[in-house]
Amino acid sequence: MAVDPSNGYIKAMVGGRDYSESQFNRTIARRQPGSAFKPFIYAAALDKGFTTIHQLMCKPIKYPKGDGTYWIPRDYNNDYHYRPISLREALVISDNVVSVQWLKKLGIKTVINFAKRAGIKSPLNPDLTLALGSSEVTPLEIAAAYCVFANGGYRIEPIAVLKVVDPQGRVVMSNTPTKKKVLNERVTYILTDILKGVLRPGGTGAHLKIYGPAVGKTGTTQHNRDAWFVGYTPFVSVAVYVGYDNPKRSLWSVGGVVAGPIWRDFINKTFEIYPQKDFEQPDGIIVREICSETKKIANPTCPKTKEIFIPATEPKQKCPLLHWDDLLDEHKNAREEQSKNDDGNNTHEDNNDKVKNKKESSEDSQQTPQDGNPTENWSNRPDFAKGLQEILNSKEKAGN
Repeated sequence: MAVDPSNGYIKAMVGGRDYSESQFNRTIARRQPGSAFKPFIYAAALDKGFTTIHQLMCKPIKYPKGDGTYWIPRDYNNDYHYRPISLREALVISDNVVSVQWLKKLGIKTVINFAKRAGIKSPLNPDLTLALGSSEVTPLEIAAAYCVFANGGYRIEPIAVLKVVDPQGRVVMSNTPTKKKVLNERVTYILTDILKGVLRPGGTGAHLKIYGPAVGKTGTTQHNRDAWFVGYTPFVSVAVYVGYDNPKRSLWSVGGVVAGPIWRDFINKTFEIYPQKDFEQPDGIIVREICSETKKIANPTCPKTKEIFIPATEPKQKCPLLHWDDLLDEHKNAREEQSKNDDGNNTHEDNNDKVKNKKESSEDSQQTPQDGNPTENWSNRPDFAKGLQEILNSKEKAGN
């Protein structure tokens, strides 16, 4: 199912394998979307002011079912990460446990209303399994709803027929595109930026080779009964569904493996028709360097990642930690590089330094604490303190 995000025109519709065998159009048949529903949850979170760096813990959580029993969601491999997972990472790796927590945190009604705003018309069950795509939708409506993310927040109505003209040339019926603004373009841009990670290393669609700007999301239901891959470029939104008419039959693998290659081939073909233009960044997006560990504004010693924010949602607090291991490595590498650059004219002095360093090393080893940590006293050594200050100064000058 392929829809033009700019006007709702249906560009392709394949309802089955062979029309001579079955005339049933499966693009309007409801099936569970699995994790292909998750972008609506995370878009709703961004719309509520949460950011890509907000974290929730991936751990076992029991949810009462109302009959005295509990539902305990698990990830695909029936395990847990047992660590905080950011909003960005949770969507990229399609984490089930964290997605259920986000649904509960936002409120089930909030997410249902959001999905309806985007264009989902099928009934959505008001329970936490909604996070895992338990409510059935059609390929047509999910492809159309993803258009909201592709076009900057406009809901469109899919159009199959532009007009019907009688033999006398009179227009019997006509359809014109309708667009309604339902979501802030900065929210859709950030969600799109997150979904790019699905097709990159670590994402559930990383094995697919895409030759232009595109994003996507995998979807798989219990026992591999339904396989989805839904995604978009700036010019087309495409939903691929693979499954048997008998809903009890299972497929041979997950959505990224079964439906993913079909989506990949179609999307790559569109790059021969449409320009390879990336998604346009709207006004009001800011970039900040974030500490990968604390998710605060990075200081010069932090392992860093760049993140995008809507103004006033970015973190204000600077990371208070000094990441000693990274600095020790940098200091060691700097000293080794300096040693390599010696012109060899100071061999005698170098030998004296080696004797001196050997002596200091021997003294240090005698003072090593019983816990076996040989680097504990490094920060007190004059050469380390000097080198550390040089590293910090150079980083500050570089604007880090």
